[in-house]
Amino acid sequence: MPMRYAFGLLLLLTILLPLSVVAQTSDPPAFRTLWERSDYPVQQGRGSHSWLWGPVPRTQGLREWYVDGPEQFRSVQYFDKGRMEINDPLGDPDNLWFVTSGLLVRDMIDGRVQVGNGDFVPLAPATIPVAGDPNASFPTYADLQPYVRAQPRLGPGDTVAQRLTSVGLRAAPEFANLAAARIDSAVVNGYGIPRAFWSYLNEGGVVYERQRFGQVNPRFDWLYVAGYPLADAFWVRVPIAGVERDVMVQPFERRLLTYTPSNPPQFQVEMGNVGLHYYRWRYELPFAEGQQALLTAPAAATRISSPVLVQGFERGKAFEAGIDLRLRTASGAIIAQGGTSVQRPDLNIAGPFVTSLEFTPPETETPGVIEVFVISPLDGSETIIARQPVIIEGVARGIDRALALAQADLIKRTGASVAAISLHAADEVVWPDGSLGCPEPGQNYLQVLTPGYQIVLKLDEQFYDYHTDTRTAVILCRNGRPVG
Repeated sequence: MPMRYAFGLLLLLTILLPLSVVAQTSDPPAFRTLWERSDYPVQQGRGSHSWLWGPVPRTQGLREWYVDGPEQFRSVQYFDKGRMEINDPLGDPDNLWFVTSGLLVRDMIDGRVQVGNGDFVPLAPATIPVAGDPNASFPTYADLQPYVRAQPRLGPGDTVAQRLTSVGLRAAPEFANLAAARIDSAVVNGYGIPRAFWSYLNEGGVVYERQRFGQVNPRFDWLYVAGYPLADAFWVRVPIAGVERDVMVQPFERRLLTYTPSNPPQFQVEMGNVGLHYYRWRYELPFAEGQQALLTAPAAATRISSPVLVQGFERGKAFEAGIDLRLRTASGAIIAQGGTSVQRPDLNIAGPFVTSLEFTPPETETPGVIEVFVISPLDGSETIIARQPVIIEGVARGIDRALALAQADLIKRTGASVAAISLHAADEVVWPDGSLGCPEPGQNYLQVLTPGYQIVLKLDEQFYDYHTDTRTAVILCRNGRPVG
């Protein structure tokens, strides 16, 4: 058996083991220590607060794609209430920020998956309810978009007395005198934080450290755990265990806080299940209807030019994470094709992919389609797993067209990217004959004045002299002679 197939079989058997067995052997110890500090007291009945992470991990430790991490990955683990991350495994494990928590709420509302310090893969905002039962229809993270980063409405002395409904914010005077909804003085990032949430974020309590219980004040660094608030707090009415209840909600970058007056005191303020929601949004929902892959950029029916950035997600089934992409014109002609890898945390888990396709523009604008396909390792057959219709922009006119033709030729010759090529000079000229000022010895040319352009490109400190006409002819000229 070839080594790579044997290794794949070993990994597959590992995945098929019970989760509890895998988790015991693969969870980073720093994650376990952080969970124990806040949630072990809750589990043992020693804490008077609600879960900070959740009763148990929702996944084993995973290696998630992160372009700025070691080998472009980082260690993560998902819990009900959040995700733990280690971005620098060589960092100081005693530093508070050695284990961080992702900006999950921000990303689910904005509709983008962070895969690097400044790198994102677009994904539709999460249509998952932020509070209440999983079958609640409103509000979802996507529904919060109009209110996130909006002009703050509430400050010190105000009370959260507005209800978010499917038709917008509506007055909720029944909460006007509720002390828990009053903003005393806490205003962060411009947004007032009501008393119930501010008290929870700053209260003391029991923690478990160095194998013993102890009382600390505050119980955690709230900015480290929750991040900055993203919007004013508001009330919603959602089903909880099938019963409609009033819940006050406020989204933060990393967490979402809820206050349910009808809950027992220990669980009136809770962290929303953003870790569970994020995992579902990123790894499960894009494939809920049986899709094998999802293209998220470019958007359907948008105009594209070369190079086109292609981004999306694959279900986790492609052999050795390899997929291929191509761009076809309406006539079926393939004008660009390339392969890439899906960046998965593990076997059979979905992951994002990013690549670019470079092509010579067609003569005129034309409909096209980007196809994602996989090739069978058994018989070489191909299966298309995603399609995205696009409009392929035609060749630009005038000097822009000449530049595009010259760039395309240089890319074909050298394999360089468009970004690596710079324009040194571009001039409109009239060539003395059909040779475009770059005759091949022994060839005869039409002896007519030929309008065109001279384009000089620079790549790796070398200059490339291109001569063109006003249509599609393009010649790379060196020392007055064409380069074959």
